[in-house]
Amino acid sequence: HNVCLETLSLRENNLSTAAVQNLASGLVDNAGLKILDLRDNKINMSLQICREMLSRLDQNITLEQLDMGSNPVGIGVAGAINDRQRILRELRQEEDQAELEQLQREMLPPPS
Repeated sequence: HNVCLETLSLRENNLSTAAVQNLASGLVDNAGLKILDLRDNKINMSLQICREMLSRLDQNITLEQLDMGSNPVGIGVAGAINDRQRILRELRQEEDQAELEQLQREMLPPPS
């Protein structure tokens, strides 16, 4: 399992939709990747394939950014990716808030 690689740029690699689906499957157990750049490829997927790919990527809890710009994807696919990005940001904010509250509890003196 990878825990060191945080950014993977596969920009302008002529990747196909099938290649990206395989990549998404391989990233399910990845424990370090935060940014995946797939810009400027030949990725042309249906909304159904996009949702399947995103459901695999949803199992990767460390992935924070997925960039698929300049690919011939439709509006629905772009919207699904943007929705996932928004949800991830919200989850990270909730986790950060919970961690902050836990630290505050640990740092406060015990009640007298």
